[in-house]
Amino acid sequence: MTTRGAWRGLWGALALATACVTSDDQADARQQALAFAADDIVCETARDCCAVLDACRAQLLVVSAKDKPRVEQLLAAAPQDSCVRCVVPPVQVDCVEGVCVGTKLVSTMNQSLDEFPSELARTHCGKMRTPDGWEENATPRSSSGGATPSLQTRAVIGCE
Repeated sequence: MTTRGAWRGLWGALALATACVTSDDQADARQQALAFAADDIVCETARDCCAVLDACRAQLLVVSAKDKPRVEQLLAAAPQDSCVRCVVPPVQVDCVEGVCVGTKLVSTMNQSLDEFPSELARTHCGKMRTPDGWEENATPRSSSGGATPSLQTRAVIGCE
């Protein structure tokens, strides 16, 4: 092999090595995607808010509509080797008092899988119609002694 051939092989190996994505980079991609899901995303309308599906981790990330494509790209690059096996809950997104919120929907009666609102358990933007037999998850919170229903809103919602 000539010196020129050796250098060519070395540069080719170097180019290949720098083009590869390591598993640390992939794990970092999921962390970067999660960083977009926050409790303080400013919005004007419900269409400014999106839920992006991380199917591997069975969770929906509440993000701004402008960040949705980047979050989808990051999740596509994230590792798929430690996925969970559970059903993603349906999530309603909305703009409430100028902030994006995500709220898990719960069944109000024994629903069959045929009646599961799957359109709310995948990537979507804006508030969608809540199907009959489902409601936004309300939990009693006490304020001055009385029980008041209050929505449980989170930036990342998954199976529990």
